[in-house]
Amino acid sequence: VLSSEFCSGNTAQVEAQDDACTSFELRTAPDCHGMACETNYRTWFHFSVSGAKQDQVLSFAVTNLNPQTKMFAQGMKPSFRIGNSPNAKWERIPSEVSHSSGEGRQFTIRWKFKFSAGQQPVFFAFTPPYSFEEVTKKVDEIAAQYGPASGYSRARADSVYFERETLTKSLEGRRGGLLTISDMSGISELAEDNIPGCFPNVLPGDARQVK
Repeated sequence: VLSSEFCSGNTAQVEAQDDACTSFELRTAPDCHGMACETNYRTWFHFSVSGAKQDQVLSFAVTNLNPQTKMFAQGMKPSFRIGNSPNAKWERIPSEVSHSSGEGRQFTIRWKFKFSAGQQPVFFAFTPPYSFEEVTKKVDEIAAQYGPASGYSRARADSVYFERETLTKSLEGRRGGLLTISDMSGISELAEDNIPGCFPNVLPGDARQVK
């Protein structure tokens, strides 16, 4: 089973190229797919494969990328990761990766992969991803250590000043945040002026300490 139904996943179309389902052709969706700001950029792909037999070799081809000839000519390879464990590491695909350019500057990369990790899913990506989910987790860890609710003391001038605010939310409800990371030296009690319409959730007169 091939899937991209997860954070930072991207495949638009998958077709088996043989009856035995050992060779697959994939197409990626462009950046901002389906939105008014959709672009022609098609480089990022990220998908998982589950259910492969032990030691089975499958072939993959991503066929509609923007030209990346220079990188792949210098040895660039997609990345893979085995399993969902937080400790799972991304590595470069060990097999040879071929590339070609077709009609309309359509760039294609091809590789084979031997599945030898039992029933664990294997993830493939253009490069090791750093997803929104991972960013949020990292910021949560910093907030737990230095945020206003953490109990961390800001008494000294060299104490860490950390503030996390929500500027807006995406159409999917994801938070678009503002992080302020500094120290306490020179902090002011004066409130910064609000920019009309920029922070709609900030009420007039809401004083915030700024440096």
